[in-house]
Amino acid sequence: NVMGMFNTAKENSFKTEVKEIFKTAEQQWMTDSMYSTNDKVYVRTKTNSCNKSLDLSGRTDLEYYIKLDKAGKVVEYYATDGTFQYSYTGNGLKVENINNVKKVAEITNDNQRVTITCSGGANITCSDFNNSSSWADVISSIKNGKTECMNVGDTKDVDMGSFGTHKLRIANTTTPSECSNSGFSQTACGFVLEFVDIITEHNMSDSGSNDGGWPATDMRTFVNNEIYNALPSDIKNSIINTTVVSGYGTHDTENFVSTDKLYLLTPKEIFNDNASFDHASSLTRQLDYYQSISVNSESTSGAIKNYNSESSSWSLRTAYYYRQYLYYRVYEDGGYFGDTGYVSDEYGVSPAFRIG
Repeated sequence: NVMGMFNTAKENSFKTEVKEIFKTAEQQWMTDSMYSTNDKVYVRTKTNSCNKSLDLSGRTDLEYYIKLDKAGKVVEYYATDGTFQYSYTGNGLKVENINNVKKVAEITNDNQRVTITCSGGANITCSDFNNSSSWADVISSIKNGKTECMNVGDTKDVDMGSFGTHKLRIANTTTPSECSNSGFSQTACGFVLEFVDIITEHNMSDSGSNDGGWPATDMRTFVNNEIYNALPSDIKNSIINTTVVSGYGTHDTENFVSTDKLYLLTPKEIFNDNASFDHASSLTRQLDYYQSISVNSESTSGAIKNYNSESSSWSLRTAYYYRQYLYYRVYEDGGYFGDTGYVSDEYGVSPAFRIG
């Protein structure tokens, strides 16, 4: 019991020091940014060969590397005392979120241990996208660009609490040049994860109309609240905002642009089909996964998804142009064109999101 209390005290002390470094770095950035607008790095290593240390009191055996961008947001942060370590790569860390401290001796993969260097922190290698890897390690690999061991189509379980356990699939890893075109949807650009099956069922809207398109739907609210909040924190905190372009219906005249965490797909992103009644089809691309298994409007089996172990229809975010009460959906046989889904009827929910 005494040893347990001692170790807990050491861990809490390390957390306190990591947070103190963070706050001091933010204060130092304010001073340094008066003289230049470049990214700022503050580092302390054992060798002292490249240090730009912060003015800190306390233990002298703590090593750290902390990088702030031109806006003063922390984008990299590594710290270790040899017993505990802290790692972060992202955009805009807040001091109250610094809690994920790991004990070095309990990290089985040496390549996930932090070693502070002049140029950066952790020597991170690729973690396989399967159930033998933790979500924390997978996310770390993705954020550090270490994805050479991950393949489009790989799947991994995710516990969604009351929604049950489902599989996420790597749906996209590339960012072709067209992704940089003005007004292009980012929904099939970068590292995209998609649910393999149907999580639950929900209607698109209670309004009885597709007026206002995807941004006005109850479905959008549902996936960006209930579904998003059911994800584990490691995943949820790594999802990036995505510019989503969606086609309009009968009573509207322009495509809709929204910013979402989670989003449904479109016919083009699955079948590579410029559907006649999808006015935004030229503003997105087919996801790498569906391209790799040759899904198109004539070969649709790769688009089939299950709900409770049976194939079932699942909703897309595109409003149907010639019927004000319809949205596109994928049918039980994988096809998508015909009698599309009524806005008030419940169909499968199977969203996607981007990690970055």
